[in-house]
Amino acid sequence: MEARAANWSTIDDVLRAVLDGQIPRDRFRRFVLAQWNAKRFAFQASEVDGLVRKVAALAETAGITHHGRPDQPVCPSRHFFGDQGSIAARLVFDPPNSPTSPEPIEFHTHPVESVIAVMRGSGSYLVCHRDELGRDVVVEVPLTAGSVVCFPAGVVHTIEVGSEGVETLNITDRLNQPKWRDDPTLVNTGPEASPDFAVAVEPPTGAPTVPYAGFSRSSLAADGIL
Repeated sequence: MEARAANWSTIDDVLRAVLDGQIPRDRFRRFVLAQWNAKRFAFQASEVDGLVRKVAALAETAGITHHGRPDQPVCPSRHFFGDQGSIAARLVFDPPNSPTSPEPIEFHTHPVESVIAVMRGSGSYLVCHRDELGRDVVVEVPLTAGSVVCFPAGVVHTIEVGSEGVETLNITDRLNQPKWRDDPTLVNTGPEASPDFAVAVEPPTGAPTVPYAGFSRSSLAADGIL
């Protein structure tokens, strides 16, 4: 049964609704687009411990894949649910760069609407947007446990991983799975790769980096949810 829209007044409500299968795909898309267009696409969950416990329970039985280029650290990913026609969720750990695998994650796009929630660790999201005057900017969003970032399909972005790595719950409006790591020592039991998972795209030339705190119009309001 679909949860009543009136119940979804915080980002915690949205995350719970997704994990409980109570948010339709079209409404999830509308949420992401509405927050993006309103320039309020980063939030802080207030019930982090409960969210982490819920995600940990799902992870106990989830299929795992390993991804990343050979010059990047191995990133394990646990697929929770979702397919090409429904909301999907997976738990991803991005380790910090190392002397043996120093290559950072390049700017890129995905063909799906996304909500990313940090379970543990730290870092920064760099997301291309336009300011109030229509100028291209790269918005820097600091990440700690409970940080949530959402953005539509086709948005140029990357993640800068902190010294301890960062673990995120990646929610998308359909399955968007990266290619398995071609390494015989790794066992992959999750879904096969999506052919259109990501495309490397550079940010607009000359776009300055600005902090999210100075870019966003306002914090999430009750009438801003769905």
